[in-house]
Amino acid sequence: MEILCDFDGTITEQDTIVFLTERFGSGPAFRQEVVRQIKAGRMRVAEAVRREMATVRLSWREAAEIIQEEIRLDPSFEDFVEWCRGSGHKLSVVSAGLEPVVQLLLGRFGLPIYAHPVECNPDGWVYRRNENHNKVKLIKEALRRDRVVFIGDGTSDVPAAPLADQLFAKGYLAEHCRQAGVPFHEFEILEDVRRILTTEE
Repeated sequence: MEILCDFDGTITEQDTIVFLTERFGSGPAFRQEVVRQIKAGRMRVAEAVRREMATVRLSWREAAEIIQEEIRLDPSFEDFVEWCRGSGHKLSVVSAGLEPVVQLLLGRFGLPIYAHPVECNPDGWVYRRNENHNKVKLIKEALRRDRVVFIGDGTSDVPAAPLADQLFAKGYLAEHCRQAGVPFHEFEILEDVRRILTTEE
């Protein structure tokens, strides 16, 4: 079994793109408008992230220190990683977000990480999408190898969600799947995912 897990709001308790945009960028009102545009189908997630990051005024050194101080991981994440390894399940992190941020918080776990590069300039960050790290593409590739479980929470997970053999969702993704009739297990923390998958083994 391959488990592909989103990062922002799924492994982290707080979305790091939201955090950076609202605290060091153009603020909550700007971000809420961007989200409305995404949900209405008028803006792609990658374009939204690009616009949000362009407003962030912070050096990487400053950002790294603040992110490490303020962003918390799901309290059950480390145990989930160990369970995956002990059970022989391949766990990968798939994110529409920022590769240096994901590496900063998760690098020590030694997991495969698929995220996107960003140039962290104090006068505005430059986000560049890596098409090889597209969630839909990654899930389709994994399906050719094994049974696939996908775990997510947000707007960037919507296109990938129906493709997996088994879906775990919370937040906006869970709401979307209910409305769209996409089958899923709802979860709060990754321990919930582990418990359900364990009972099915």
